[in-house]
Amino acid sequence: MPWLPEDQFQAALAQKRRQSRLDHQKYLRSSHWIAFRKAAILNAGSRCQFKSVVEISDYSGFSSRCEHTGRLDVHHLHYDSLWNEKFSDVEVLCRFHHLIRELMKLECLRCRECVFDSKDDAICFLEGYCDQDDDEEVRALELDGLIDDASDLCPYCDHMCNKDD
Repeated sequence: MPWLPEDQFQAALAQKRRQSRLDHQKYLRSSHWIAFRKAAILNAGSRCQFKSVVEISDYSGFSSRCEHTGRLDVHHLHYDSLWNEKFSDVEVLCRFHHLIRELMKLECLRCRECVFDSKDDAICFLEGYCDQDDDEEVRALELDGLIDDASDLCPYCDHMCNKDD
């Protein structure tokens, strides 16, 4: 996109995001996606596939999978295979862990680094909105609202933009 004044750039960026969301919502209503989603959830044993890394002294490994079985989402790991997904292209997640994955994809508007330094930072941000174990609170969260409230800058760029000279 050619250089634009900041206000015009922000308006164009918002329009692009709105169009992308509309296209994505249309895809999620397709009969192809509905059938694939059901098959992916069954393939995952109808429960969240999220695993946390556990560090014990010199050992790093994975803990057991998340136990949530209600309100499962199917999260694309990438979008290269839309309309032709395989189970390895997606991850079945409970709503809370799906929101964490989406927050971890947010990029700094200045340097393109992740807005959150770690998954734990994203979890702390999300826990400011809901109790992870309260399914009603988690279900009520909307990704668009969370993204609007998240910083547009990574911690480094935020610090550099706001430091006292």
